[in-house]
Amino acid sequence: MDKVIYCIRHGQTDYNKNGIVQGSGVDSDLNDLGMIKAEQFYRHYRNEVYFDLIIHSALKRTKQTISPWIKNGPVIIADKRIDEMSWGDAEGQKGTKESVVLYKSIVDEWSRGNLDIGINNGETAQDLKKRLSSFVNELKDRKEKTILLCSHGRAMRGLLCALQEEPYSEMESYKISNVGLYKVIQKGKSFEILSHNDISHRTPLTHS
Repeated sequence: MDKVIYCIRHGQTDYNKNGIVQGSGVDSDLNDLGMIKAEQFYRHYRNEVYFDLIIHSALKRTKQTISPWIKNGPVIIADKRIDEMSWGDAEGQKGTKESVVLYKSIVDEWSRGNLDIGINNGETAQDLKKRLSSFVNELKDRKEKTILLCSHGRAMRGLLCALQEEPYSEMESYKISNVGLYKVIQKGKSFEILSHNDISHRTPLTHS
C-alpha cells in the first residue's frame, strides 16, 4: 500500500495579515480567520481521511491549525525540523521597500543555486536543506500510511523540493497559501505530488 502525505501550511496569523515577518523566532497565534480556515479543512476531510499520524512544527500556529483533528485520536508529533526558516534580524519587523528588495535579492540568489546566504543572524537555504533532509529521510521509512504534515511557507517550499529530489533553486516554483494543501504519494522511496496548493476546502462553514 502506498503512503499518502497531506502537507498544509498553517492558518493565517495577524503577522501574515499585517505583513510582519514571523520566521521561527516569532511564535504567533492564529487569528480568527486562521482558525476558521483550519476548521474548514477539518470539516472537508474528516469523513474522507483517517490520519494515522500528524506531524506539526514546534510553533503554536501549526499546532493550532491541526487542533480540530485531536478529537479523531491520531498520533501527534511536534518536530522542530519543519519549523519555519529563521529570518534573523527581519523577524518581528514589518516589510519595507528596502527589506522587500533585500528579500528578493536573497531569493534570486537561491534560485541561482547560491544556498549559502541568508538574512543577518538567520538561516541560509543550506541550513534549511540540512534539517529538512534529515526529516525527509526519516519520513520515507515511517510505517504509517496516511500522514498529515503542518508546516510553514518557506519550510514547505524546501520540503517539497526535498520530497521531489529537486534542487532548492526550484523553491519559488511552489505557491503556498495559508492552509493550502499539497497531497503527495510515496511509492517505494519516491514521492509524487498529486495536488498543488489545493484550497477547495475553503467553503462557508455549515453546522453539523
